[in-house]
Amino acid sequence: MPSPVDIRGQIQLWEEAGWIRTLDLELALMLADTVQLNDDWPLLLVVFASHQLGRGHSCVDPQSIYNDPDRYLALPPDGARNSAVMTPSQLLAEISLDCWMALLSDSVLIDQGAGSAPLVYDAGLLYLRRMWLLECLVARSITERTSKDRATSDLISNDLATLFPTHAELDWQKIACAVAASSYFSVITGGPGTGKTTTVVRLLALLNQQALRSGMTLNIALAAPTGKAAARLTESIEGALQSLPEGYAEGLSSEVQTLHRLLGVIPNSGRYRYHKNHKLPVDLLVVDEASMVDLSLFAATLDALPEHAQLVMLGDKDQLASVEAGAALADLCTDAEVGGYTQTRVDWLARVTGCKIDQWLGSQGDSGNLQLNQHLVMLRESHRFSAESGIGQLASAVNDGLSDRVEQLLITESDDLRRLNVDELQRTLKGLVLGDQHFAGYRAYLTLLEGVVTDDQAAEVLAAFDRFRLLSALRRGPEGVVALNEQVESILNAEGLIERDSHQESEWYVGRPVMVTQNDYVVGLANGDIGITLMTESGLRVAFAQAAKSQDKQSHQDEAERRGKVRWIHPSRLQSVETAYVMTVHKSQGSEFEHAAYLSPSRSNPVLTRELLYTAITRSKSRFTLVEMNRSVLMHTVSAKVERASGLYKRLAKALL
Repeated sequence: MPSPVDIRGQIQLWEEAGWIRTLDLELALMLADTVQLNDDWPLLLVVFASHQLGRGHSCVDPQSIYNDPDRYLALPPDGARNSAVMTPSQLLAEISLDCWMALLSDSVLIDQGAGSAPLVYDAGLLYLRRMWLLECLVARSITERTSKDRATSDLISNDLATLFPTHAELDWQKIACAVAASSYFSVITGGPGTGKTTTVVRLLALLNQQALRSGMTLNIALAAPTGKAAARLTESIEGALQSLPEGYAEGLSSEVQTLHRLLGVIPNSGRYRYHKNHKLPVDLLVVDEASMVDLSLFAATLDALPEHAQLVMLGDKDQLASVEAGAALADLCTDAEVGGYTQTRVDWLARVTGCKIDQWLGSQGDSGNLQLNQHLVMLRESHRFSAESGIGQLASAVNDGLSDRVEQLLITESDDLRRLNVDELQRTLKGLVLGDQHFAGYRAYLTLLEGVVTDDQAAEVLAAFDRFRLLSALRRGPEGVVALNEQVESILNAEGLIERDSHQESEWYVGRPVMVTQNDYVVGLANGDIGITLMTESGLRVAFAQAAKSQDKQSHQDEAERRGKVRWIHPSRLQSVETAYVMTVHKSQGSEFEHAAYLSPSRSNPVLTRELLYTAITRSKSRFTLVEMNRSVLMHTVSAKVERASGLYKRLAKALL
């Protein structure tokens, strides 16, 4: 159906108005120049698919686009729109639904997967071909790995009893350990403090002990999506290894790498050293903070994994999804709360763990992925937050979208939770960032900066800085991290805690905290690493925490002795860093702070969702402050839920029937 309007002209106007990305426009125009189109209507499908990919969606629903097209683009409020630019709804009013859906089968730009068209329409969803191929690879690999159980030792019951000596009628950590031990692919999910790290360390001990008894060496790799998450997991595992029963820690290491480093990323290529034709030399791979793993990285990990190897995905399904496209962990954990175990699985778990989980039985007639569910465990008891904890209750209420309950908790407050209503942001920030005896701020680390510092003093400064962090949902604008960092610098400078001369050319000063924003393989720093600028005998240097590593097969006791060491980097070698008094909630994933504060902005924004707020709250270990700019925006955040378009769950359900 020829269009009565100039579609190419309109999408160019969309790009000029900021409704779509330049990349979306250029892809559509490139494809238009590459093939002969009967009309330009399919270019709209290209634009929508590309634009949604930039928003984290691996696919789009064409019928949903037709029914409500305006919500799929970054449109400003009605009063701020240029009347010369047609909105998507105005443009699609020129074509019927039948003609719109017919484009999916009639256009040379789209096929059902068998050909080589740039877009694929499959099971009611439209993909850019690369995303469709990635999703198919992930689904196929998981299907193969969950189609068979891994043989376990007859001694598994004895090992589990030794590793979990406290008898509990229902011990989900013990159940998770048993499930993962018997699986080639498994997922362990749970909120903060539910014992994910404790569980995985005991799993490592169990599997390693069984391998040693058989005269084998188990090659174990531990990974996380970011350097910060890897460093935190290393520290957590070091502590957990100390609590293992005698003999069970033998041969275990706490070294954790980023996934990119493990896979051997080749800089500026998008390719990895390890892939389907050059497999990783591992028998067991554990990936922590799996909610941050995007579809592309997940596919690359599965592709590089040997057939015999086990993969354990660990993470909180309710946290923010990855920055890039996909929400693999959330898709895999769709049925986590209901369980959905078969009678065979329930009976086996009762036999090896002594735990009865009959109430989490599923059946073939249930809606859900019955086969996948046998390899999925949700940890349900928080050991960090008690039932009376304000933080724990607030996180739960936000996660459930209970606005009234959230309001009640914030009004009541508690020892670990407070709300600050903002009348003047600068004054509120001052009290917040300086801190007090109950709620840590930045004064604590800045008072340690007298004179030239040693390695041990630098480690103390880094630890003190990590006691508190101010989080924002936004990067730009008066309530974004860029502006807030400038305000915090101004406050600390006025208090005499830092010496920052706004007229000097250099942005470096003693006490400046910085965050690495891109992986730097030359310097050996990862995206998300935090450093503090300090004065040394050689001048200004930036101190970064040196994660313990297991080299030359040194024991975990040797690693523990090396804790507290730092790496010193000259500021001129740091090409991609930013001031880090304030960081986005996205960047805070994988980190925990004694006191975390979140600035809820004054205006609505599409990024404001309950997942973002939940993630901000659960960065707190013992104190949380909510800085509220606008009550209605906060309540809207609680009610807004991330819905990332994906076909992975349905694809797995179809494959596993």
